[in-house]
Amino acid sequence: MACCGQIPLPATLHVTVSNQTGNCGLTNFVLFLHPDVPSWEGLDNNGRNWILICLAGGLTCSSFQLGAAGYGAQAFPQGGCSCSPLMLVFNEILAALPFCSGTVTLTVTI
Repeated sequence: MACCGQIPLPATLHVTVSNQTGNCGLTNFVLFLHPDVPSWEGLDNNGRNWILICLAGGLTCSSFQLGAAGYGAQAFPQGGCSCSPLMLVFNEILAALPFCSGTVTLTVTI
């Protein structure tokens, strides 16, 4: 996976929900490495499928994108990121998604 160069990333990543406003009611969830594509996928407590990808040609942690499948909106880590240890902070991600009002911070870690 090019986004973090030669640093190996695990098959399971954890998403921590914080700073939540509005009516979404998200809880922490897990993303699993997709076997055929360089991406991780997982369901939140509301049954939505989230996908974390590394953009082609991306060389740093800022080249990851996180989004809810089928909603067309994806976000880059606006709240900062690092590869070692892996930490991707997606602030106010729900502002662009139609299924909730409000915002939330999603932090992806090992």
